[in-house]
Amino acid sequence: MTSLAPGLARLIFGAARLTGAASAFGAAAVGFSGGAAFAGGLVLDDPARYLGAAILYGTLPFDAGVPTTPGHLEDRRVFLSHGAADTVIPLELQQRTWQYLTGASGADVWARRDQAGHQITQSTLVALGHWLQGQQPTQETPS
Repeated sequence: MTSLAPGLARLIFGAARLTGAASAFGAAAVGFSGGAAFAGGLVLDDPARYLGAAILYGTLPFDAGVPTTPGHLEDRRVFLSHGAADTVIPLELQQRTWQYLTGASGADVWARRDQAGHQITQSTLVALGHWLQGQQPTQETPS
């Protein structure tokens, strides 16, 4: 069976671009779980429209036809949070997302790995709040 997800993602990203749903007024795309893939996809599709993205317990949409080339997110801020015990998002996709964002993407990344499953922790919410205000979060969990 063929997945409809890549085509649907391209349709949504294209519609956002055509309608001007995002603008360069300091917006950050934020998403949790599957919403993280959409937030990441919007920023990957047109990085100039966003200050960055918060990818919360999710993955990037690597198969949606958006660029994941080296340096593609240069000058963009990314907040990345994964749960060490997350069994919802496949580990391979978590690792691929982590490696791209903290490496080749060129983004200014603040990444944390909570000792949690597939849920947003209080410490992640606090750190995300600091990040959204343009501050460096005070606690970082080593990868």
